[in-house]
Order: sequence, then C-alpha cells, then structure tokens
Amino acid sequence: MLLLITILLAGMAIINQALNSGVNWAPTDTAALSKDIKVATVGDSLSVDPPSSLEYYHYPSQLELFYDVTQSDSFAVGAAQTGSAQNPKGMRLQYEDSVANGGYDLLIVLGGVNDVASGRSVSFTQENLGYIYSQAKAKGMKVAAIPILPWGCYYTSDGNKVAQTKEINNWIEANNDVDYFIDVYALFSDGNDCLKEEYSLDTIHVNRAGHDKLAEIINAIVFEEQDGDMACGETGCSAAGDDIACGWPDSQVECKSGYNDGEGRCEIVCPDGTTKTDVCVCSTISPTPTNTPTITPSNTTTPSVSITDTPIVTTTTPSPTGTFITTSPTNTLIITTSIPRTNTPTVSRGVTQYYEMPSGTIPPTATDSNTTTTLAIGLLVLLAGLYLNSLKSKDKLT
Repeated sequence: MLLLITILLAGMAIINQALNSGVNWAPTDTAALSKDIKVATVGDSLSVDPPSSLEYYHYPSQLELFYDVTQSDSFAVGAAQTGSAQNPKGMRLQYEDSVANGGYDLLIVLGGVNDVASGRSVSFTQENLGYIYSQAKAKGMKVAAIPILPWGCYYTSDGNKVAQTKEINNWIEANNDVDYFIDVYALFSDGNDCLKEEYSLDTIHVNRAGHDKLAEIINAIVFEEQDGDMACGETGCSAAGDDIACGWPDSQVECKSGYNDGEGRCEIVCPDGTTKTDVCVCSTISPTPTNTPTITPSNTTTPSVSITDTPIVTTTTPSPTGTFITTSPTNTLIITTSIPRTNTPTVSRGVTQYYEMPSGTIPPTATDSNTTTTLAIGLLVLLAGLYLNSLKSKDKLT
C-alpha cells in the first residue's frame, strides 16, 4: 500500500509540473501579422525604451530597428503598476492617454510584477490587464501579452509572491482577448523561479541578452509564419542563436552556433541528471566509483599429482640409539602444491595499499573460486589410489 501511495504522489507531481511548465507559442487560429504596421507597448521598466543607459536597445525598439517593423513605440514607465496611478503613470493610464486613439495595430503588454511586489491582490492585476486587453480589442488591435518574468531571487520576493505571479500568468494565458501569448517564463527561469543568470541584470530586470531574446521571440511568434520546426541535427538555423527555428522550448532543442563555418545546428538540451551523448541523444550515466580497484586473484593454486618410483628419504627425531634412516617404498604417490608469492591489494579509506602474502598461504578468494579444481584433485587422488592398490595386488600375486 505504501508503495502504491508513493507512486501515485510521484505521478501527481509529474502531472502538476507538466501543467505548470506547458508552453503555448500562439493560438493556432491567429495568423502572422504583416510588419507594415504600428506597434505600441505599455508596461514598466522592463519595457521602457529607449533605456536611460542608452547602452543598448530594449525589445520594443529592436522590433523596428532589427526586425523591420514599420513603427514600434513604447509608453512604458519605470516602477509602473497596472492601474491608473498618475506617478508613476500606471499601465491602464498609459493605454488610455497614448494608445487608445493612436491608430495602432498591435498592442504589446508586459507588467504586473510591481503589483505583486507592492502587495496588491491578484484580482487587482487581473482587472487592470483585462481592461487593457478588452479595450484594445474593441479598437480593432491585436494583443500580444508577455507574462510576468521570473523574479523569485529578488530580495523582496518570497514563495507566496511567486505563487501569485504564476496565478496571474496562467490567467493571462487563458484570456480570450489575448491573440499572442508570448510564453517565455520557462525560457527565462533557472528552474527555481529565479531569473536565469544568462538574461539577468539584477535578478528582476533583464539584460541586453534578455531584450535580444524577447525581441527574437516576439518577432517569431507574431510576425513570422510558423512553417514547422527544424529537425534536431539539421543545420541552417541562425548562428546568432535562432532557438525558435529549432522549436525551443517545446522541443527542448536549441540552435548551437559555430558549426560548419558558423552555421547553426539544432541540438538537444539535456535535462539535469543526463548527459548529451550525441547531437540529439540524452543518456543517464551512472557514476563510476573512484579508488575501487578490481581485484583479480593471481595466486591460483595449481596442484599437480604424479606417481614416482623415486625413494623419499626422511629424517626422524633422534633416538637414544642414534639417528636412523627410513626409506620409503617405491611407487609412492606425491602431491605437490605450487603457490606463487604475490602482492595482494587491499583498500582502506579510499587509498590502495599492498601487503605481502606469506608464501604457502592460500587466500580465501583463491580457495573459494577453485571448487572445480579441488574436485579434480580428489578424483585424481582416487584414481591414483586405485592404481597403487592394483600394483600391490600384482606384487602379492607374484
């Protein structure tokens, strides 16, 4: 019964993980948009563009500068929440003041983390985002929604806030007014609901690589026809790291650059606990114990049995009358055991040591492994005894 309960709980955990990590790149009935359109973005500091540092472009500008979208404007404000606050201007007010009557064709929405961080309820965020989505749809715009990115390692975050973040994200994904759900949470997460170091500026804001990746994925989902993913092992994806072309993250296959004069190749990304043993193969490899020598007995006893006519001379203990010599009869059975001297390894605390075995000592491993040899010796002894007995019988007859 305990085993059955354990299996059941493990299965439930796997199902829950699959549901929470599911990826939906876009509704199947939403076609790719033309790039000859006007795009607006509302949000918080993650979408502010141009950034105050001016060191690199954030994702809204990249759509226009690098992906040939005709016009891409951002009205995001740093530290903004989703409501109608005046300072900093909330996302709802950003939409009403700058987007609603601006003749835009596509609205990109990324926000909500400041709501959760400040203690706002989940319903507060859902109400404001729902308003923005529905009003944009009523104006004839398409809506692309980006979920709240992982921020579990930020100093104001905790387990409850991470749970609220996921609840909001699930609601965004299921909202009927969202045409394109840009599902990047799993891609940007380190597996523990923290922003992946590769994309992290300070565990809550994304860095240059993060903005590059956001722009790449938005372009792929919204503006490019989905003709099907490249197969694992196939070459031709962008050397800059066009993971989407390989089906990432649905397929767990990404584009590896530097292959074949810089051309990219789709290769599998192996989960924890496995090792890539081929371009598209992950294998579970058991660890090999260290300092564990394989001991093969080298001192196998090889008895030999022979019958000889050579007399054996032995010396007995001195007697009062002096030492006398005893001569053995002929046809004496001689059993000789040859045991070579050897160094046998032994292991103590992970260090291989050696001791010298005394000559003439048969180790247990040799004795135990030579049962067949022992039986053979016994059989030979028996045959020799029968032979000697027959010789004695002949002597008596003669």
